[in-house]
Amino acid sequence: MINCNKESKKTLRLPEVSQWSEATDGISNRFYVVLLNGQLCIYDIPERKLYMWLKEGPYYRAGKNFAWPGSSAGLGANGEILRYATEHRAEVRVFVRDQFDRCYEADPKAWLSFAREYNAIDVRKGVLIYLYQWKEGNFRTIRDDPVLAAVAALLQGGGIL
Repeated sequence: MINCNKESKKTLRLPEVSQWSEATDGISNRFYVVLLNGQLCIYDIPERKLYMWLKEGPYYRAGKNFAWPGSSAGLGANGEILRYATEHRAEVRVFVRDQFDRCYEADPKAWLSFAREYNAIDVRKGVLIYLYQWKEGNFRTIRDDPVLAAVAALLQGGGIL
């Protein structure tokens, strides 16, 4: 497990995707477990996807609180997760509450930009949470991806056979 937080200032450098062989691409070689400001994330190395789990779900009143137009619901991610994904040119995939049959994919740069534009940044337990409007166009729903079950099991603390 790799632990990255503000205090350590350590940055993980991963091998290029081309160095990973499909023939030897087992679970242990495919996924990195990363702890970012206390939140468990799973990085899918060859696909460049960073998975996270929002156990509490959306911020339903975020749009009203931060005055963005349209739908008021928003999803939040800690800044370290978004910076890590940006640095590794990865998309962010989010599981919301107990819905593990699907996740929502977003561009971390757009997420950070939106949060800064609307000053939609909250603080929870001393961690900056960047909010992104939960609407079509910002997030793409991902279903029927065989990787979802494996990642969901890892995020919930289980193992994969």
